[in-house]
Amino acid sequence: MADDSARETALGIVPRAQRLSVGKCFTQALVKVTGPAFAIILCGLALTLFLDPSVLDASAIRRLGVIPLYLILTWPVWVAWMYWSVATPKWRVWALQNVDNWKTLEARAVAALLIWPRGWIFEKTEIKSAEQRKLEADLLRYRDQHG
Repeated sequence: MADDSARETALGIVPRAQRLSVGKCFTQALVKVTGPAFAIILCGLALTLFLDPSVLDASAIRRLGVIPLYLILTWPVWVAWMYWSVATPKWRVWALQNVDNWKTLEARAVAALLIWPRGWIFEKTEIKSAEQRKLEADLLRYRDQHG
């Protein structure tokens, strides 16, 4: 028991009495990851339409070409994905350190499409440092074994 407590402290896991519910951690994902990503998409599209409302005209393809039009209309999605790629690993580490039931939170986040299932190819689009990658792997290994 003392070994588990020391290991949890070393990994930055908060004591059991201070851990947050699955619902609170899920809400943090919505506020810190999904909400800003959607805001980036909506603001980017609004900016694009403000700067050039004619991109939605039928003549836009003839005027601009298919590929430039595609890039003009999809750049907010790519920027949002870059944001998601940085924010998601940070949220996951935070959640692993703070949630009372990681397995339930992970299942809920995957079902809501907030994170990808482990091992999926899109999970590889996450951007994290070597230190963050190691900490996340250690936390996942520990939480999978000890809850």
